[in-house]
Amino acid sequence: FGCYNSYYESYNLVYKYSLRKMRSIYEVKEYMKKNEIDNIYQDKILKKLKDLKILNDFLYTEAFISDKVLLTSYGPLKIKKELLDKQIEESIIDKYLSDYDSSIFDEKIKKIISKKNNTKYSKYLFKKKILNYLINLGYSKDMIMPYLDDIKTDDNLIKKEYTALYNKLSKKYEEPKLNYEIKNRLLRLGFTYDEINKIKE
Repeated sequence: FGCYNSYYESYNLVYKYSLRKMRSIYEVKEYMKKNEIDNIYQDKILKKLKDLKILNDFLYTEAFISDKVLLTSYGPLKIKKELLDKQIEESIIDKYLSDYDSSIFDEKIKKIISKKNNTKYSKYLFKKKILNYLINLGYSKDMIMPYLDDIKTDDNLIKKEYTALYNKLSKKYEEPKLNYEIKNRLLRLGFTYDEINKIKE
């Protein structure tokens, strides 16, 4: 009786954990280890939860991908990595990721670039930053590059930045220190020496 009671308590604990939100089989296994549930009960608990259709890595993966595509800016590589980290089989991930046309992710890339393109950075530096940002979000370079060429920036941006810096720093510095400080800050914003020299002509 004592052993059954211990199993029953263990099962109830895992059952409640599995119902709070969808879990992968790996997450439930880790939860049982963390809570030091006896090894002799673990397989039995897993089997029961699978039989009840509470644990199913196919359904879990389908729901996980759907949530990430609909509710986040994640690209396919980040979605896949997170699922691989949960030890979902790659074939299962690929099966459900393939349900989403690449145009969905293309639209996400365009939307992110458009949203971020309110910047004081030069076109060169903005491209570099947005490329890194999108790669970290899980988009491949091949997916990103076609949209980088379409980026439009304000042609008068360097003039605006130069004027703003001049007005701010001229209260603090005199030439040649003033010129040096302005040039350095414009370089940090990604403008080239040629662009900076032209603005002063």
